[in-house]
Amino acid sequence: MCNRHAFDFDADKAYEDQLVSVLDASPNHPLTAPEAPQQPGIYVLFRKGLPVYVGQAVKLRGRLSDRRKKIENRQGISAGEVTCRFLTIRTMWEVARAEAALIQRYKPDWNGIPGFSMHIPGIGRLGKPGYVNEWDKRFPPRKK
Repeated sequence: MCNRHAFDFDADKAYEDQLVSVLDASPNHPLTAPEAPQQPGIYVLFRKGLPVYVGQAVKLRGRLSDRRKKIENRQGISAGEVTCRFLTIRTMWEVARAEAALIQRYKPDWNGIPGFSMHIPGIGRLGKPGYVNEWDKRFPPRKK
């Protein structure tokens, strides 16, 4: 018998497809005015229409404000060119699952850049002589 008659339901793929469908149908907001609630959920940042970062938050509004501040006053980028979509999700375990699924789907470039995330990497920490994180190399702070 040929293998074209087999059906194996992929629950993870179905979850990912539904998540992306709902996210795509949600409004796209400017990062400068995201209108996000103070609820848990996931968010995706877009630059030039492409997903560049996927994150999760206990309070979406606060986290999106943090991201805007990370982008402001940088060379080569402005907060005005970044948009976001977000979804509220009731439980943090589901937030983590949704974030992982979207990272797997989009493979966003900024998720791999040390210095953009809120977490400081264990090696090459700030304060070490000569250390400049990758975010600061790509988008150096504007001189005051």
